[in-house]
Amino acid sequence: MDKIAVLMSTYNGEKYVQEQIDSILEQKGDFQLDLYVRDDGSNDKTIDILRRYEMKKKIVWYTGGNLKPAKSFMDLLKRSGKYEYYAFADQDDVWNDDKIQKGIKCLKGIDEPALYCSNAELVGENLESLGRNVYKNEPRTDFETVICAGGLLGCTMIFNAPLANAIKNYTEDCVMVLHDFYIAAVCVSIGGRIIYDSETTMKYRQHEKNVVGVS
Repeated sequence: MDKIAVLMSTYNGEKYVQEQIDSILEQKGDFQLDLYVRDDGSNDKTIDILRRYEMKKKIVWYTGGNLKPAKSFMDLLKRSGKYEYYAFADQDDVWNDDKIQKGIKCLKGIDEPALYCSNAELVGENLESLGRNVYKNEPRTDFETVICAGGLLGCTMIFNAPLANAIKNYTEDCVMVLHDFYIAAVCVSIGGRIIYDSETTMKYRQHEKNVVGVS
């Protein structure tokens, strides 16, 4: 059975994080899913929520200094151990129950570094549809575009062990604006594959505290 590590960074996420955790734990498919959470220095009730899930043995979590999202996710990746696949999760979205299964199906059998990403449905803070998706057209995944502009949605990303192993070699001093930009850039730089799925696999919640939103 394939094993996948889902990596979530939290910060003052008490309002939405429980709904997101539940959607991750309710994923359907023939795989083992382990959810790792790193709290980035919350001062609300996020940690209390994480402790409740830990008591039920649903998640593994830890806390640390405020690294900001990019390096918080990288710290999670370094600590998560060996898996066939890895996925990033934001604290405020809701996943479709077949999100992981779709990603694994697309990555299955690929031995080279590979990254899967998908479209996502834009919703308001109460999960009401905003009537459109993140991507109107297929995003470009050629080397020049990814290196210069990025544009791939990190919360939809699932990637395989060969890419994860390459990413784990990052240094503490590297310049990293956003983890999703970095992951995609590493993938194309080492000759890896990027697979885009035009179907939506999650609800991408828009609210006033988004780190990165869609206008």
